[in-house]
Amino acid sequence: DVIILGELIEASLNIEEFDKAMFYAQVLAKVGKSSNDSQQIGIALLFQSKISTKKKLYAAGTKTLDTAFEHFQDIDDRKGMADVWFARSLIEHHRGDYLALKNGLLKSAQIASDAKDKEREIKALLYLSIMAHKNKQNKDKYSYLVQAENKITSYQLPAYKLAIVALHYAYFAQQSSAKEPHFRRVLELTKQIPDMWS
Repeated sequence: DVIILGELIEASLNIEEFDKAMFYAQVLAKVGKSSNDSQQIGIALLFQSKISTKKKLYAAGTKTLDTAFEHFQDIDDRKGMADVWFARSLIEHHRGDYLALKNGLLKSAQIASDAKDKEREIKALLYLSIMAHKNKQNKDKYSYLVQAENKITSYQLPAYKLAIVALHYAYFAQQSSAKEPHFRRVLELTKQIPDMWS
């Protein structure tokens, strides 16, 4: 039920059918409540907040996230808590509050680290780097990009995971000549991605 409803919600969001997406999210929450499943309720609330954010209902989205966090906290679901802070940062981005956005993503990264969820931790740092760039915070954008790069290396993740870092460097470079070596690096690294069909 969770997977199917989640896919229906995402599909509805992709075509901007927000009312339909909210209906599915409410069904997901109802199923979670009927089985007293705090994780499922938290996931449903995360979806509801995402829908509210898409509709620019930021106060409603924030309130929903507060409730979702409580459900995840009750069962010590740190991945869920990290996702709440990540989602909160998106709302702060729309509000134009870079410091709150930064705080949220750093908390998301820290909670993910505590949960030993390497992918979530790195995702938060990479997204913070992008948001710093959009907010013209040049020192931050490179600082968090380097942190993400170092995490990928220290966690001994596959080398092709560094392609996203190289892509960020290319995106940040202002001159075409400065972008080119990073794009070449992306191509080199992506060649190492395993062929799922072989």
